[in-house]
Amino acid sequence: VVRGAKPDAAFRERLDEFGQFDVVMESLGGAWFREALERCAPRGRLVHFGATASYGSAAGGPRKWVSLAAAYVRRPFVDPGELTSTNRAVFGFNLIWLTEQETYLAEVLDAMVARGGVLRRPPLIG
Repeated sequence: VVRGAKPDAAFRERLDEFGQFDVVMESLGGAWFREALERCAPRGRLVHFGATASYGSAAGGPRKWVSLAAAYVRRPFVDPGELTSTNRAVFGFNLIWLTEQETYLAEVLDAMVARGGVLRRPPLIG
């Protein structure tokens, strides 16, 4: 699945073919985070590890701070009651910090592969 700059009707129609997902890995933030949470099945997990769509495209100089402040104000919020009623969970981690933890990442990936984990069905790339 190829995505555009923002979730649009064509993107949503394509994802509708697959239904909801048990695990969604999301790295863009903003509207993409909201879309990912909506696509998360009951008992599903949303793993957020970045916000490049929200903060990564900030302009340089003083304008950068204005665009960062605007993105911060528009960031999505998660209603804990909504998560509880559907038994869903949202996880977040700092991928940049984890890239320095090669041994830890290798152990986690090996464990995921050994148990089948999130790799039970082919991933969809957006």
